[in-house]
Amino acid sequence: MGRPPLPVGGHGDILARQIRPKLWHARVYVRDLDGHRREVARRAATKTAAMDAVQRALADRPGHTDSAITGETLVSVVADVWYAVVQREVSDGIKSSETARTYRSVLDTHILPAVGALRCREATLARLEAFLEAKAAVGVSGTLRKSIKSVLSGVMGTAARHGAIPTNPIRDTSRVVAKAKREPRALTAEEIGRWLDHLDTDRSARAHDLADITMLMLATGVRISEMLAVRTQDVDLDEATITASHRIKRVTGQGLSRVERGATSSKGRPVTLRLPGWAVGICRRRILELGGDGPLFPTARGVWRDPTNTAHAFARARGKVGLDWLTSHTYRKTVATLLDEGGLTARQIADQLTHRKISMTQDVYMGRGVVGDQAAQVLELHDPTRRTRPDQQEQTGTE
Repeated sequence: MGRPPLPVGGHGDILARQIRPKLWHARVYVRDLDGHRREVARRAATKTAAMDAVQRALADRPGHTDSAITGETLVSVVADVWYAVVQREVSDGIKSSETARTYRSVLDTHILPAVGALRCREATLARLEAFLEAKAAVGVSGTLRKSIKSVLSGVMGTAARHGAIPTNPIRDTSRVVAKAKREPRALTAEEIGRWLDHLDTDRSARAHDLADITMLMLATGVRISEMLAVRTQDVDLDEATITASHRIKRVTGQGLSRVERGATSSKGRPVTLRLPGWAVGICRRRILELGGDGPLFPTARGVWRDPTNTAHAFARARGKVGLDWLTSHTYRKTVATLLDEGGLTARQIADQLTHRKISMTQDVYMGRGVVGDQAAQVLELHDPTRRTRPDQQEQTGTE
């Protein structure tokens, strides 16, 4: 029986011979991806240098086993290869940096400590199923387990595509069932009044401008990161419009940054919204108080406000009035509910909330510039500034 052929991408032993003083010739045969056997040779002043040169040449050839992923490759190494692709997709605008940070956290916290030291051939369906079941046993939420499974599927899928394993074993693991998400809930008129009364009187809430942020979010339906990115110059008091073109996000190595909403596909295009009259009054007051260009809701130091910290401030305030379920998304749900009750179409509501779908018609429809007046007209009827504030009640009682 003849010698078995080299595996595709494999090579034999590197041999070296001295041609003349201070000149060595090293060579090796490699089987390329097309199945053909070819010689790789290099010359250098010493035997070691010549053999090292051949090694470097092999590493540069596609399919070489020293650079390819095989069944002996550690899962942690494959994870690095997969994550490098994720980072390229972030650079190309395909994925957001938040997604990449989430993937990195899942890898470092859950996957690599548990299965990173396994070789690809050892990461069997049974072992990975046991790993996922162990996460459920220690109380890891279904939502997080879904993320773990998704990231691990990306890693093992990379191994499968490189031929290190026959198939991606994650595809055959048990389905992860996450707890049903709580149904979004809108604020009632009574709850809006009670909530704003509390924000007006709570010292911490006043320090964080929570009442004004709440009312402008109820006037527009924009996301909290987008509202905090609005500048005074983005508000046109004469035209009664506000332009949401950016959002505040935390960028690794840069801190808080103001980035375009269109930087990721899920955030949609910049949009100009018509404001109800009562919201124009709030903007006018804030612009006069700030006295110049810059964030409409700056911190005490005059810089961009962190959406996460602001959300935490809302969380601290809501527990004092029995609205533990309230989040910044509640404002968007409330706006959608008010517009629906006001008779606007689903398309008009989607425009107001800056939702984008993959449709040329919808893209053109959103490209009109200022969203129609109907939304502002409906929201004008729900003016939260008409409520009687606690300080006004005290003055009325005194008189």
